[in-house]
Amino acid sequence: MRTLLTPSSALLLCVALGAGAVGCGARMTPLRDQGAVLIATPTPEGAVRAAIARALAARGFTAEAEQPNKIVARLDSRGMTLRVSIDYSASEYAISYIDSQGYNYQVGPQGPMISTRYAQYTENLRRSIRDELDRPAREAQAAVQAQRDHEMALADAQRQQQADALNAQAAERDRDRQAALERERLRTERAHAEAEARRPIIVGHSATAVVGLRFNAGQVQRARGTVRLNPGFTPDPRTLNGRAGGDVSAAQMNLPQGCTGFYSGAPAQQVFLARDFNFLRMETSAPTDTTLAVVAPDGSVWCDDDGAGNTNARIAGQFPAGPYQVFVGNYQQGVVSPFQLVITEYEAQGQAPVAMAAPPPVVAPPPPPPAQNCTGALLAAGHHASNLVHCNGVPDRCAVALLQAGHHPSNLVHCRGVEESCAEQLLRSGQHPSNLVHCPH
Repeated sequence: MRTLLTPSSALLLCVALGAGAVGCGARMTPLRDQGAVLIATPTPEGAVRAAIARALAARGFTAEAEQPNKIVARLDSRGMTLRVSIDYSASEYAISYIDSQGYNYQVGPQGPMISTRYAQYTENLRRSIRDELDRPAREAQAAVQAQRDHEMALADAQRQQQADALNAQAAERDRDRQAALERERLRTERAHAEAEARRPIIVGHSATAVVGLRFNAGQVQRARGTVRLNPGFTPDPRTLNGRAGGDVSAAQMNLPQGCTGFYSGAPAQQVFLARDFNFLRMETSAPTDTTLAVVAPDGSVWCDDDGAGNTNARIAGQFPAGPYQVFVGNYQQGVVSPFQLVITEYEAQGQAPVAMAAPPPVVAPPPPPPAQNCTGALLAAGHHASNLVHCNGVPDRCAVALLQAGHHPSNLVHCRGVEESCAEQLLRSGQHPSNLVHCPH
């Protein structure tokens, strides 16, 4: 039974209960139930009833009574009581006010009024019911996502297994390739040892040799320059300048397997040897990692990368007469840099002596003349061609005496601005280059 209070009777009640009574001075709102709430997805009535029961428990309601498609629920909080009914079906549900204590329910000229807490509690209940009704869909979606994540993890694991298998196969192929290269190297060495007149004979480094290969020189451009040399040539060394590198790989130039580097496609130089050389050294000096390929007159190809150390290349040994195509490249594609090609009859310091296994007879050239300049003395002393920079602006007589006395090329700086006869005499007497200050020009 609902009790109707007039505004004056409500005021008398508040005075009797005191200012702290619930509803006295509290905010009031018209009592209007919102009506039925549609369920987005048709749901069995049993599932709707279970969702409502869970929502009631979550919001502190207890079920007082239950009829088919209807639950009467009660909320006790802070000495107040609220009773509502929830009618439901497979497609909708509705929350309706029954009665209350402490919520200041009253009927005035504008209709039923009640504390704003009623609207708050019923809205929270509707939100919980909606959340519970959506729970199966969320859980199904979460299950689908979990299954998808599981399948993706399995796919990733399978891909990793396949990648590992491919890597293992690639490693096995690489081992087979290395073994084949080693067998080919040994076969080439045997063929080289057994064949006669295998020249040029390259010594002192690990240049790649392909003897008897007919290099297709017609597929490359002509050399940018030609130099003609005879044994005992002067000045020794002969220094040729150029630019190394490009975008054409050794394989694209049909150089043999084992040759590395990228080239412009044209020989950097053609060196024509007028007579047989018992020993000749070709060496690069450049600020980048140069590679060197020399094609002999018979089509044999010799390649080197770091034989001279410091990323410079070297090919040295016995060379028969004829034209040689000299290709200078860079180890990295697209890198182009200036270089010096040093050609000399002197061996490099620490280089193994020329080993000839029953070579064909070669007319020995006359011994090279004594070094008469700084570059010749520096290379004759076994220093690397990169030290030639120390010869710039240095008098030759002082430089030759200093290098022949065993001093390092960096000491050539003391030769600048001295009187040569005095400097030569002082150095040949065993004095240190720092004492050249006593020989002013």
